Amino acid sequence: MSKKGAVAAAPRVRIKISDAIDAVALSLFSGPAHRIVKAFELDRNIKLAGLGVFPIVYASRMLFITFISSLLTLLFITSIILAEIPFLVKVVIVVFLALVPVLVFVTFLTYPASKIAERRRGVESELPFFATYLATMARGGVPVEKVIEKAAELKIFKAIRREAQRIKRDVELFGLDPLTAMTNLAVNHPSRRFRDLLLGYVMTIRTGGDIVHYLEVRTEELFAAKSEELRIMAERMSLYIELYVALAVVFTLAMYIFFAISTVIPAAGGFGGLGSAIIYSYMVLPLMSVMILYIIDKSQPKSPIPIREPYIYLMVTAPASIILAISLLFLTGGYKVFHGVI
Repeated sequence: MSKKGAVAAAPRVRIKISDAIDAVALSLFSGPAHRIVKAFELDRNIKLAGLGVFPIVYASRMLFITFISSLLTLLFITSIILAEIPFLVKVVIVVFLALVPVLVFVTFLTYPASKIAERRRGVESELPFFATYLATMARGGVPVEKVIEKAAELKIFKAIRREAQRIKRDVELFGLDPLTAMTNLAVNHPSRRFRDLLLGYVMTIRTGGDIVHYLEVRTEELFAAKSEELRIMAERMSLYIELYVALAVVFTLAMYIFFAISTVIPAAGGFGGLGSAIIYSYMVLPLMSVMILYIIDKSQPKSPIPIREPYIYLMVTAPASIILAISLLFLTGGYKVFHGVI
């Protein structure tokens, strides 16, 4: 056997682009990253968000991408200043471009907080049903290890499944016992309800209490809290409907009256006329409706089984309606009127 065949081939190590970016960022911004982590408590927020990234690496990445965006923004600003365009347009573009690095930095800074809220909402929306599952498994005498293993594979849950996978990782990879892994997860979790449920479950097992009775009581409390949330959500819906009526009916009528007066009396306002009415009808009013729908969607409690059909229909019908409206403008010659009044 040749010497080349006797030596096993060394495995190829593939370096990801994100790892290379993190290495460069750490070499350049590790010092300021430590101060940012302490100033904004990124270590605590990242742990609560469950991002699975080292805080110093995250802060260095944030500073590096902000630095790159600043350089690109400076390049674009220089080209805009040298371009032969009106001065007012230059000022507007430069102001918007100058905000880009700030928006990048703020986005990175607030991303853990948004993930914390998302993690809390996802777990609390599935928690009553998961408590029912735990009570059923406890009544059947299933051990804790099997409960974690089954919960990590449940397809009906999404947020709870990720939490169970974290517990399973700590048990199988770091050698923790299941109760300790559950305690560590509960202590560093943003949801108070989930934390109380897990800690009470662990304490009941360790003290030899009645697990079935504890879980049944907790399940009733969680469903009662869920019912209260639905009642509050119904009250909020009436407020959203009133807001939509005020914007889409009352405010729209007032705007149309203003547009009509501006058409008859041009001196009544420089933003009136048929062109402004078209912009308001086809751009401003639909955007306000979409904004109200988005607020309503975010305020509703999420179900364990997502309903995607309305979003699919919206993704199909919205572009189709825009294409149809533009086609009608060109077929009927309406674009000439629009071009003449703007």
